[in-house]
Amino acid sequence: MQQWQYKITARETKKLLKNDAVLDAMSDALNDLGGEGWELVNFAPFSTTQGFDLGGSTGAFTFVFKRPVQ
Repeated sequence: MQQWQYKITARETKKLLKNDAVLDAMSDALNDLGGEGWELVNFAPFSTTQGFDLGGSTGAFTFVFKRPVQ
């Protein structure tokens, strides 16, 4: 049966979305991970909301990668 290895990383929203150089660097980082065999399987906002307050903002995105165990 296939076994998987997982990696989770996070990037701050303010750095990720407002600067083309940061987006290029993120693309390079994703390409490097892809070159190492990692496949992006999900990404999701990470809310800075505390408790039950639904008015929070997204402070970061988390990225989940997987690759087969060798």
